[in-house]
Amino acid sequence: MDIIPVIDIKDGIAVHARAGQRATYPPLVSRFAAGHDPVEIVQGLSSALEPRSIYIADLDAIIRHAPNLNLIATLSSSCPSTRFLLDGGIKSAAQLAGITTLPNVDLVLGTESLESAASYQQLLGSMPAERILLSLDQRDGTRMGLDFFFDTPSLWPQRVVHMNLSHVGGILGPDLVGLEQLLEKAAGRQVIAAGGVRGQTDLQSLANLGVSAVLVGSALHDGRLDLA
Repeated sequence: MDIIPVIDIKDGIAVHARAGQRATYPPLVSRFAAGHDPVEIVQGLSSALEPRSIYIADLDAIIRHAPNLNLIATLSSSCPSTRFLLDGGIKSAAQLAGITTLPNVDLVLGTESLESAASYQQLLGSMPAERILLSLDQRDGTRMGLDFFFDTPSLWPQRVVHMNLSHVGGILGPDLVGLEQLLEKAAGRQVIAAGGVRGQTDLQSLANLGVSAVLVGSALHDGRLDLA
């Protein structure tokens, strides 16, 4: 099971995601840098952990449709050996300009942002399949996005994210029940758990469940999760 560090960006700085309440996310306090600059945090994190992948949630793009493209390009060039998994609030192929040219940036299509089955299928044809992930987003047990995206596994890419915003940055732990249900539907695809990791015990539970990878933010930045 791979551990994928997470950085959330809002108003151009790194913020601390908590239960999907984006309006009140405070600046991120991270062990990897002295301030809130995403580039400094990513560089510090990369130096300490040498992760294969880092997940970036561009909340400015998701909430306000104002993507931090220059910042994403800087991150991409500063860590060329790292793959960045970017949720940039993409709704249509027209928004891909400036992203597809970054060789180490993969695109996370979040169901909360996708507007239609047609636009989703167009996006699937706009980038190589190995550079696309689908994030099945939910909050408080409610699906975020069209049922089509959740109920048509035949059109899922090889990597699928189980994103439960209610569990992000909190004390609830991972959504093991939801993950188990998704694993049954995923038919051999890579399932990535997102939200709720509090420490080593949660990581072990997820590994036992059989997920391919887990997104970890708060517990990694604040020190609850041992770097080893």
